[in-house]
Amino acid sequence: MAAIFVPFTDPAMQERRFANMERSLKPGGTLVLQGDTAKQLRYRTRVPPVLWHLCANAMLRSAFSAMRIVKLRRYEAKSNEGGGRKGRRAFLGRVAQRR
Repeated sequence: MAAIFVPFTDPAMQERRFANMERSLKPGGTLVLQGDTAKQLRYRTRVPPVLWHLCANAMLRSAFSAMRIVKLRRYEAKSNEGGGRKGRRAFLGRVAQRR
């Protein structure tokens, strides 16, 4: 399963969404997730700049605690998605496997 972090939900909805993602995977199934980190607030290249819309490693660690982390990577890249999403972006990429 691949998920590009969908930030426009409140924390309770994110928790439910993450639980459903994990539950939908078969044992051994892989989840690939990418999201913006809190560092993104400095770049102001995403709209709206709301902290709980951003992807934090601690949040993902808690949400997917039963899964084995295969790869975890913080990185920056230029983005040209249009609108307010043009310029430098700070990302967190995570690959995890259901046990």
